[in-house]
Amino acid sequence: MNIASQSSSKGKELSQRIRAISEKRLLDLFIHKNPHKRWVNSRAAASWIYETNIPDAQQISCAEALMAKFGPARTYAQNNAGLLDKKRFQQEMGDGVIYLSYVYRLSEQTSP
Repeated sequence: MNIASQSSSKGKELSQRIRAISEKRLLDLFIHKNPHKRWVNSRAAASWIYETNIPDAQQISCAEALMAKFGPARTYAQNNAGLLDKKRFQQEMGDGVIYLSYVYRLSEQTSP
């Protein structure tokens, strides 16, 4: 095995570990830290996952992707509902600009 393939293998393993830790922290946020099942946006999730008060754009994007992964499938059906409920959030920014984002909460059908 050459050095390049060893490095690639270790990089993939590290990436998988980081993803697993992020997923665990996200689920911890929804299951243990949010007992009243309030809606959570990607900025708040990123703050919790990455332990920072000011998450950067990449961290927010990664948190959004993780929440979408645990959310309902695009074609909703009872058997593919997901662990998280998803709701579109619309905010007017002025001058006719509307900002659309999604918020998530632990599904009512999921019990911790």
